[in-house]
Amino acid sequence: MSRERRLTSLVVFVLLFTSYAYFYQGGGWNQNSRFALVRSITSQHTLRIDAFASSTGDRALYDGHYYCDKAPGLSLTAVPLVAVARAVLFVFGRDPDDPAGLAFLSYLATVLIVGLPTALAGVSLYSLVIKLGASPGGAFFAAIGFGLGTPTWALATIFIGHAFSAALLVLAFASACRVGTDPGSSVHTDLSLGALIGSCAGWATVSEFPAAVPAVLIASLALVNARQLRRNRALRVLGAMTATALGAAAGAGGGFLFGSSSGLSAAQYSGGAVQQRYDNAYQQCMYAKGNQIPGVIRSAYRRAPAPPLPPPPPAGFSPASPDMPAPPPPPPPPPAR
Repeated sequence: MSRERRLTSLVVFVLLFTSYAYFYQGGGWNQNSRFALVRSITSQHTLRIDAFASSTGDRALYDGHYYCDKAPGLSLTAVPLVAVARAVLFVFGRDPDDPAGLAFLSYLATVLIVGLPTALAGVSLYSLVIKLGASPGGAFFAAIGFGLGTPTWALATIFIGHAFSAALLVLAFASACRVGTDPGSSVHTDLSLGALIGSCAGWATVSEFPAAVPAVLIASLALVNARQLRRNRALRVLGAMTATALGAAAGAGGGFLFGSSSGLSAAQYSGGAVQQRYDNAYQQCMYAKGNQIPGVIRSAYRRAPAPPLPPPPPAGFSPASPDMPAPPPPPPPPPAR
């Protein structure tokens, strides 16, 4: 890789990672459900989120206990980081369970577990597009467009599995495209590519179950490219890919213990909320520059007319019920002098 390409890759990474770290969006039902599992494992050493169930409506109730109803991959990935961060806070005399400590742990998990892999996926996409024949400028545009011109930007700033899973799929796809392109690669390279494809595609599925569909397609691409290699090299790539994918699949099988059918509708609701945030931000940017959006009509706010006052009661009407004594009559007027 030339010095110019290395510098451009660094620029892509810094732009994406800084944007994700700065525009941190905080919690929500989806995020809180996943982070509640992280808190339960690191602080209470259990998979039950009973102590934190009140922070989210995305939860599964089984046998009198609450569980996270999301795919577990993202939460499990964040466990080692949060465990170390909690220990560091204890060393410095800070409580990791107070509001400030929780905000710090949530931010750290979001930036390093979601934002960092997504930024690396942008760099990988830049290198892949150049390898496929695009110009450096076109590859830069593709990487920045992926990271900042799609809902990936919004998804990479919250602790949910969408951007994390997408980043893993991009890394797996880039690795699958490299299979069979270098006839003189070493045994280590073949095993590394196969392991990277299997682990990334498999863990993307553990993190978001619908990722199984693109994961199968990526594995098929790797198999097609491996047919161009000699038999022993193709078997090495296939063996490493299968072994790591099976390991991730075992995790996915355990992950179904955390899921429930209610998680599907909750995920759809969460995804719609993220898209709405992205649409609102886009409209604000367009209107701030004096532009108009086709199909969106801005109308002046009009105050709704006040409802009419109720008519007065008829003469002789008394609101007292039959069971209540009638009010006393009014006092007589004073005698005339």
